Amino acid sequence: MTRSQPRNEKSLRCNRLLRRLFCVVAVIGLSAALDGIGLSGASLFAADVAMAGNEDPALSHKDAWQSRYRRLLQNQARLRDNAEKSRENYSRARRRNYPRGGARQQFIIDAEEAERDLAKVEEETMELLEQARRDALPRNWIFEVEDEDIQAPAATGQTERDDSDDGGRNPLYLKN
Repeated sequence: MTRSQPRNEKSLRCNRLLRRLFCVVAVIGLSAALDGIGLSGASLFAADVAMAGNEDPALSHKDAWQSRYRRLLQNQARLRDNAEKSRENYSRARRRNYPRGGARQQFIIDAEEAERDLAKVEEETMELLEQARRDALPRNWIFEVEDEDIQAPAATGQTERDDSDDGGRNPLYLKN
């Protein structure tokens, strides 16, 4: 029985080799046949790429409008979130002894700047909607984006903070 195993392994290897060789010969033969009638694999691939490049212009127009509107909505969400966080940080800083002076005032400056930018982005959004109305775009293009769950992009490198307020007191002296 031990002698027959190596023969089976040899025959399996041989069968695999023959199958691979047959596939290679078949591909070469098919390629030669296609070249003979004026079609080559490269030209077929080029035709596929050309067809993929000829995307429906109406679809690309819709995608362009939706991406512009989506970007404006994401900016609005991000700026609202920044303004809210800056106001919250300022109110926390007022209840504590730190940060002091200019660092504390920077929270208010950041909040006001975010609110000014938010007003600009909201104005751009209204202009975009007005332009879409003037261009007689289908309203469902805008509704599709509004139905998406638009959220502010997550800030990188920030860790989640504990929202419990200790009133600026030393944590060692707080009662548990």
